[in-house]
Parts: sequence; C-alpha cells; structure tokens
Amino acid sequence: MLMKRASAILKSKNQIEVHYKNNPIWIESIHPEIGTAEIEVLATKEKMQVPIRDLNEL
Repeated sequence: MLMKRASAILKSKNQIEVHYKNNPIWIESIHPEIGTAEIEVLATKEKMQVPIRDLNEL
C-alpha cells in the first residue's frame, strides 16, 4: 500500500477493509517519516508496527 492511501484510510469515516499477511487489521496510526503503521489485528487484538508497503486493501 502507498503512504498516501494509508493516510486516506486512517482519516476516512468509512470502515475500509485492510489486511496484513491475510489478516484483517485496523490502522491505529502511521509514521510517514519511517514508512510504518501501528496496526491492530482484529482477530487477536495484537498490536504491532509494520511496513505500510505490506498492507493490502481488499
């Protein structure tokens, strides 16, 4: 995913389906200066920091 799209999803009032490694996630925040996002895996509630390029919108 591109940084610009991740930022738009984060700001959106709509719920947009995003996955990380085939797992549905919620984007908590983004860090443009290092190209990462803080995410929460919806199934497990696990929080992690991952590269934005590894996120996929379905």
